[in-house]
Amino acid sequence: MIYNELDFKVDHVSRMSQELISKLETMYFNMDCEKLVITSGWRSEEHNDEIGGHPDSPHLYGMAVDIACSDSSTRSRILEAAIPLGFWGIGIYDRHVHLDVKPRLDGQRKVWLGISK
Repeated sequence: MIYNELDFKVDHVSRMSQELISKLETMYFNMDCEKLVITSGWRSEEHNDEIGGHPDSPHLYGMAVDIACSDSSTRSRILEAAIPLGFWGIGIYDRHVHLDVKPRLDGQRKVWLGISK
């Protein structure tokens, strides 16, 4: 896997949920791909505000990543690998896929569509 230098500095990786990291590793090996480019992981409140992130974003708790993808084939492969692993949130965007392990208060898993900022 390849990490974005801003969001995945060494101290940031230590803030990531072990459940998330385990699911990402399983997904990566199941996909049998050369790399997954993670463009966003743990975020500080300041950084989250700067980029217009949701005030209660799972990124703030180290429970989410955004994985770069620019075509529907890659997006489809990511989704096929992620869905069986039980991520709580899956956001499908034009330039990335958001995956998170933060349980929802209503107990429901969420899938949504969006446009990358």
